[in-house]
Amino acid sequence: MLIAGAGGHAQEIKDELERQNPSLLFEFFDDADYKDNSPLKSYPLIQDLSSLSFRFQYNPSFALGVGRPEYREKFINNFEANEGKYFPVHSETAQISNSAEACSMPWPFHLWVQIQKLEKPF
Repeated sequence: MLIAGAGGHAQEIKDELERQNPSLLFEFFDDADYKDNSPLKSYPLIQDLSSLSFRFQYNPSFALGVGRPEYREKFINNFEANEGKYFPVHSETAQISNSAEACSMPWPFHLWVQIQKLEKPF
């Protein structure tokens, strides 16, 4: 599974995916300054968009490991332009706060339906 980002949020996404499917193999994409002290430095790292088309030929799935909305949009647009298929990650224990305000994004229902249709997305 390719995870966009290689920082703390990417580590959390990897941990959740690994909990759901311990046999997954991980790769990370980070086109920014990659930190040598990253806890993810032992995993394969892709650092340029030109490598994505080849990578997505054998496994198009990717998850987002960044939290900032502008980066999330950038990664989704660039990865889908290279034939990637976004795989949203949701913890089975996640809860939506009662104080959360509605936003224009059609979350969570359409993504929940998408996940339910996937028998084995990995």
